[in-house]
Amino acid sequence: MLDITVNYWSVLAAGVAAMILGALWYSPVLFGKQWMKLSGYTMKDLEKAKKDGGMGMKYFLAFVANLVMAYVVAVLIDLLDLASFGDAARVLLWLWLGLMVPILLNLTLWDKKPWGLLWLNASYYLVGLFVIAGVLLWM
Repeated sequence: MLDITVNYWSVLAAGVAAMILGALWYSPVLFGKQWMKLSGYTMKDLEKAKKDGGMGMKYFLAFVANLVMAYVVAVLIDLLDLASFGDAARVLLWLWLGLMVPILLNLTLWDKKPWGLLWLNASYYLVGLFVIAGVLLWM
């Protein structure tokens, strides 16, 4: 049996930090306009989605997904005894390159989305993993 130690408060903080990053990343402050254009959305589409409801559930599920990601990163940090951000970043970079990028690539190809959307989303997940690791190692 593996002896895994996870600080659940740091997982919660990392999940919140990832949500804040996402709110900034996909806002007009950073890449929101590019994301809308590449995704084929208009402001009318977003306003309609807000009025139709369900946004609360989407944000909740996104938060749960970020918590799961933070928990898995915490487990990896513990299992691999990663003590520095540099070590964690190297592991996460390889996992991102070997798992996240191929998944997003397939979604891009089969959903017929532009390449720019692949790199916008993929870079968000890489930065998000680094933010999560930073919070976990800091706390």
